[in-house]
Amino acid sequence: MNYNTIYQDLKLRVTYFQNRFASDNAELKEKAAAEGRTVASTIHTEFAWGDFVNEVLDRSRWATFTANNAEEYNNAKARFDAVVFAQMIEGGARSSKNVIAHHAVVLDIDDGITATKVQEDLSQYEYVLYSSGGTGIKSGERFRVVLPLAKTLSTDEWSEWSDSLKQRFYYSDSSFSKSLQIQYLPQLNTVHADKFISYHNTGRLLDVMVDVQYVQPAAQYINPVHPVSYEFTDAQHQELLEAIINHNDGQLEYEQRRILGNRLAALGINHFDMIRVLDRVGRSGATHTGTEIAAMANASYGHIAGLRKNLPAGYKLPMPVIQPTYISVKPVITNQTPYDNEITLNKDQYLSDVADKFKVLNGVNLLICDCGVGKSWYWSKRTDVIMVAPLLSIVKQNTREGAEFNNIHDGVSTYHQIEKILNDTDNHDKYKNMTLVIDEAHGLYLDSYRDSESPRII
Repeated sequence: MNYNTIYQDLKLRVTYFQNRFASDNAELKEKAAAEGRTVASTIHTEFAWGDFVNEVLDRSRWATFTANNAEEYNNAKARFDAVVFAQMIEGGARSSKNVIAHHAVVLDIDDGITATKVQEDLSQYEYVLYSSGGTGIKSGERFRVVLPLAKTLSTDEWSEWSDSLKQRFYYSDSSFSKSLQIQYLPQLNTVHADKFISYHNTGRLLDVMVDVQYVQPAAQYINPVHPVSYEFTDAQHQELLEAIINHNDGQLEYEQRRILGNRLAALGINHFDMIRVLDRVGRSGATHTGTEIAAMANASYGHIAGLRKNLPAGYKLPMPVIQPTYISVKPVITNQTPYDNEITLNKDQYLSDVADKFKVLNGVNLLICDCGVGKSWYWSKRTDVIMVAPLLSIVKQNTREGAEFNNIHDGVSTYHQIEKILNDTDNHDKYKNMTLVIDEAHGLYLDSYRDSESPRII
């Protein structure tokens, strides 16, 4: 089957990834070969736009998979071929700094707008549209749109126009405008094959600097309260993960694995590798799988410095490229108030070992400790304390013996149960002599999904 396009011979430079874990890094490939492993391939190539159009429109040529539910889909997705519609430096890491030129804009639509509406909006442009792999598994219409560019954009130009692209194509997942965002090629779920669509529109090529209204990028300031992210090379990631596995193989209990999951999330480890590590370090007969713990991992509650507790003594952490989070409003720096007390724990001590060295005074008390020092355990065991936490996993780990799970009247619960105390007017005399402990309190201002709970607690 052959579909005509006036841009039949238009050449696009692209970078293919055999799956999302593919790497082009020579050092990583050498290490894998020495260990008898292989690394998924990265291919730097070009193709004719007309050939790509034919492949998208002829669904008999799509790769296929079979998934009846979200779990099966996520497992299949880990093996999907992916592509960046950009020319990249060969042999370098999969990083935005190694992009030479972008050859297309790829929109990623996950519900919120219909394909018909998008077709109307893009009616004047040349593009192909095809269903995403999650079609039929997840709700709404899910599809990608590939618009080849009349003029390629360098990394700097793409960054300069990122906000403009985001505003123009507001209906797409905003990640499409990142300097480097992999996109999945057409994949057909045999269970929902009848729901998948593909479409080619003939028109003119998108010229970003002509067709898109320029939006001045907002002034950027480093967010002083939000965790930064860390960018390691693929080889550094794999070396670090292997060291963690070898040092903790089959040794860690649930709470230790949960904390490790948060640290790995802060490190930026992909979901597949996180599951692999968490499964390997768990004790024999563990009731929680690596998949379950990885699903709960939250980078806001972890820090890569804490990985030293999961590594052998003397292990030297590689130096990452630090990627801070930016905000458009200049932060106001006020004079800092010194801490009332500072305590240094040795490697064998926990918070409960030094409880006699600090006092809880009337008013608001801020206690800052590293992960793994036993903050939650200590406060949850005090009968004169009511402790609320953001996650059910924390509540489950710290529920008192004989107490009802997630019941604030029994001492430990999630944030949203705080209102039960306010409404329990008959027992206000009891609560006035108790201490309320907000576990993981930084979540009150870092986690936007808790916006409805935070005001009630504060």
